Amino acid sequence: MVTEALVLVSALGPLGRSLLAELAAGLAPRTDAGTVLAALREFERRTRSFVVVDSPGRLHRPAPSLWQHMWGLLPGTCFVGELGSRVTAVGRGGLPQAMRDGLADPASSVHYTDTGDVSSHRRSAVEQIVASAAPRRHVMHPAGGEAAAAWWGPARSVEVCVCPADVGEIIAAVHSGSVVCSWCGLTAGGGSCAVCGSAISRHSAAGPVRIEPTSTAARSSSSIPHMTSEGLPA
Repeated sequence: MVTEALVLVSALGPLGRSLLAELAAGLAPRTDAGTVLAALREFERRTRSFVVVDSPGRLHRPAPSLWQHMWGLLPGTCFVGELGSRVTAVGRGGLPQAMRDGLADPASSVHYTDTGDVSSHRRSAVEQIVASAAPRRHVMHPAGGEAAAAWWGPARSVEVCVCPADVGEIIAAVHSGSVVCSWCGLTAGGGSCAVCGSAISRHSAAGPVRIEPTSTAARSSSSIPHMTSEGLPA
C-alpha cells in the first residue's frame, strides 16, 4: 500500500530517470522524504546526459546546427548531443580531445543503453566516452525503445549518463547545508521545505543521516518504481 508519494519533475531522458527511480527506491526505506528528494535533485544536478546518433536530422534536444545536418549525410560519422549543451560531430578521428578531457571523472559511474544493434561508429563513440570518463564502473542497460525515440527524436538512440558513483557523498552534501523543517520535521534546504512548502529558518541544523551508501549499479527490476515521462514517485 502506498501511503505517501513525492513527485520529482526531471529534465533527464529515459535512462537518467530510471537511475533516479532506482536511487529513490534504495533511499526511501532508510531515510526521510526530504532527504530523498534533495538527494535526487543533487544527483540530477551532477549527472551529464548524452545521446549518440548516426544522423542529427530528427534530434529534438539539443538542436544541431545547419552544417551538422549536412555533415550527417556523409558516411563514417556520428553525433553526440549533451542535454542542456550542444551537439558534437564525431568523425574518423574520434571524440575531440577537448571533449575527452572534459569527460574525465574517476568518481563517476557511466550508464549506457545497449549498443549491440547500432553502427560501429556509434558503438566506438560510446566506448570512447566510457574510456574518457575512466569511471569506477560502467553498466549497460536495455535499449530505450519508443520512450527514448519519443524523448530524443531519432529511432534507436543510444543514451549515456555520467553520474556520481558514491551515493553516500551525495547524502553528505545534502545534509551539509540542510535544516529540519519545523512544521513537518523532514530535511529541508533553501528558503522553503520542498515537501510541505513551509518557510524554514536556519537556527536548527539537520542531524547526521545514518545510511549505508548505495551503488546505482546494484539493480533489481522489482526495486524500480513506476515513472511517468516527467514525474518520479519516491
